[in-house]
Amino acid sequence: MTPARPLLPLAVLLLASCAGAPSPGVPAATRAEWAERAQGFFACRSYARVNEFLDRIRPLPPRRPRSGGGGAYQLPGRPMVFDDLFPLDGTFDLYVVWNGKGPEDGARSLEVVGFGDLKPRIPPEYYEPVLALHRSPTPRDAWSVDPVLLVRAVNALRALGPRARAALAAYVELDRGLSFEERRKYAIDVYRILPVLQLLGPSPRAFGVGGAGGLADPGPALWPLFPLAVEQGVPFLVQTEYLAAGPGEDVSKRLGAALEVRAEPLEPAGNPAEAAEALMASPRWGALLEASDPWNPKQTARGAKDLKMLVRTQALAALASVYRPPDDFVPKNCCEDPSEGAWRQVLEDVRALGVRWDPGRQDFVRSR
Repeated sequence: MTPARPLLPLAVLLLASCAGAPSPGVPAATRAEWAERAQGFFACRSYARVNEFLDRIRPLPPRRPRSGGGGAYQLPGRPMVFDDLFPLDGTFDLYVVWNGKGPEDGARSLEVVGFGDLKPRIPPEYYEPVLALHRSPTPRDAWSVDPVLLVRAVNALRALGPRARAALAAYVELDRGLSFEERRKYAIDVYRILPVLQLLGPSPRAFGVGGAGGLADPGPALWPLFPLAVEQGVPFLVQTEYLAAGPGEDVSKRLGAALEVRAEPLEPAGNPAEAAEALMASPRWGALLEASDPWNPKQTARGAKDLKMLVRTQALAALASVYRPPDDFVPKNCCEDPSEGAWRQVLEDVRALGVRWDPGRQDFVRSR
């Protein structure tokens, strides 16, 4: 890590300061170039200024979120640490440790990192599928789920056939071989394996990360992949909260001696916005809202609204490479539901684009 801000020429400092006008079309960069560009981060004293600064210096691809992780943690005998992980481009991230709880106290250190740093720890023949797995969504954060990244991971592992188990095990071993700080810095999360396993093989088994997921399982007849649902080939994760209830599941126990994989690749058949509508109009959606168990009552009106917004948010994430909704649609937080009229406009816009799945690109494309 960089313990203190290095001295840079005045011109560089002015260019990289937290204030200033946006600079569109910024190209990707090497690690050293990113480290230099990021120095202005030290002057940012709010998340609003942080985002403005990052939007100015990074060419963020559609499939990378604005924020990649962080929060707070405390190891035995050490003070609390507050950190954040910000994607920079398709390769590198900026790992930030704050002096206090966040930007208002200033950054203590910045480090440019990338999953490629860990390549020597992964068997070469499994690196690409493990990378696809690492980029796939974690059930710890359903609001950041991108269905396309989940499809890509499933298909990359399916292509390995019987060797898919070894690739999944390589990610588990990578996790075990890293320190807590390293796992956090690189956003290593073995729970990414759980949604992939639901779609990869013929024997799905319901999962909940460390406790209740905010809603009850309606049963295998209607929800065989719970808490996932696949509609028109598009996977959605219906999980609105994470309640810690002791140690999380040992994911490695789901990797038996033999792992049977699906015969055909997962290929969405419709556009994600219409798939979301079809899911929410189906009988299984009603069953989901009515389901209850000892830990989760049936959904309230607010809970039903949040679930609807969650599925729509994931549909928009899947469309990121071909469609961006109007600015007045985008919610200010995870639970602010835009108007039904705005969503209807999204449906019309997406239909007009003729969105379809391209197996070669492993992404949605426009046909008109």
